[in-house]
Amino acid sequence: MKKLITNINGGMPDLLDNFRWHEAGVIESIEAICRAMAVSRNTYRLFGAVVTRVSTSVSVTKGVIYHNGELFNVEPASFTAPATDTLYWERADHYDPTGQLTFQNAQQHNVYLDRRLVLRHVSGSLPPTAIIANNMLFPLRDALQDGLLQFVSQTEKNLWNNKASTDLANDLSDGLMSSDDKIKLDGVAENANNYIHPATHPASMIVTSSTLRFVTEAERRQANPGVVTLAQANPIWDMNAGLKALLTLNNNRALSFINIQVGDGGILIVTNTGA
Repeated sequence: MKKLITNINGGMPDLLDNFRWHEAGVIESIEAICRAMAVSRNTYRLFGAVVTRVSTSVSVTKGVIYHNGELFNVEPASFTAPATDTLYWERADHYDPTGQLTFQNAQQHNVYLDRRLVLRHVSGSLPPTAIIANNMLFPLRDALQDGLLQFVSQTEKNLWNNKASTDLANDLSDGLMSSDDKIKLDGVAENANNYIHPATHPASMIVTSSTLRFVTEAERRQANPGVVTLAQANPIWDMNAGLKALLTLNNNRALSFINIQVGDGGILIVTNTGA
């Protein structure tokens, strides 16, 4: 990479070749950086130079375009062109008036060159002066994505950063699923855990044992004692009426015993039928 050494004292000759050497070094530096960024593209937009086309109206914003090792300014502009015309970029050098100098040989030259590209349009093929068609001019970010280089958005970065660990998942932390767990999961039938317990179910589903059995209403009446209570308000009790009540209580079955208890609450008669 060319470099002009300027830190040597003693009266360095002011030669034009010195400036040329320095300029060549700057151009080489720019080209190296731009080519490294763009990989294989020779022409692309560094910034701005955005073209907007609506029907026959065309506009372009201020910007800079890199082309074959050099940088070119783009000035904002607008014009009309048939919608079917092809837009392309063309070199249009501009000289700054303040750069007009008189040389020692009395000749005048403008040495302030502004390298520019302008947007043109054509109805047929591109002219020889065309540098590139506008539809082939891409921004730097697109040029940077050639080959293995790709941009990612902040949303994509956040998704990557929030991915679960590559370790297997456990009861305490997220992670990956093992193949064994995947096989078990695939083996579960659809809606397998969607169980609703019925409000009622048949008694036939109940398992009985030697100590736990179902009884019929008749067996329940036979097993439960009958109870008749006579209040103190009627201390004289008609035995015939009492026995009739006991027989009715026990469904006219034979009585195996009668137990009469007298207390503050009255007379309590407890009976039971025989086996």
